Amino acid sequence: MISDWFRKPIGEAKSRQPEEAQAEAIFRALSGICPMCGEALRGHSYQLFAITVADESTEILVEFIQSARGHSWETLSHFQTFDPMKNALEAFALGCPDTILALLLVRDPFELYDTSSVEYFEALNQKESATWRCLFATNNWRGFGTAALAG
Repeated sequence: MISDWFRKPIGEAKSRQPEEAQAEAIFRALSGICPMCGEALRGHSYQLFAITVADESTEILVEFIQSARGHSWETLSHFQTFDPMKNALEAFALGCPDTILALLLVRDPFELYDTSSVEYFEALNQKESATWRCLFATNNWRGFGTAALAG
């Protein structure tokens, strides 16, 4: 009897797309609330713009952060380095339904029991939002799907 119990499937494994996991990580890091408008993230969108490995190479990390905070979008767009065995720092655009964008720098930890955290947030004005939006591919915007919204 016990051997039969062990053989029974625990349940069907749910496969998640990377975009769903990413949306959920951002959703949790923001506690489900947009820091610009104070509303729930339903109707908001996001896009990963740049990523770099956050390890001992502080020179590259400093350049990444300075590019982001200095609004050097072209320079920032060249950071596309990821190593699944190391922590990462990601630059996201968060879009409010009113078309204003925010810059989010999110720490994406390698450690299994650690969670993503927002390390920097900046609401962009209309001009910066328009400039940055021109650099984005329009088909890469992601919404916060039901998995993220369910928390």
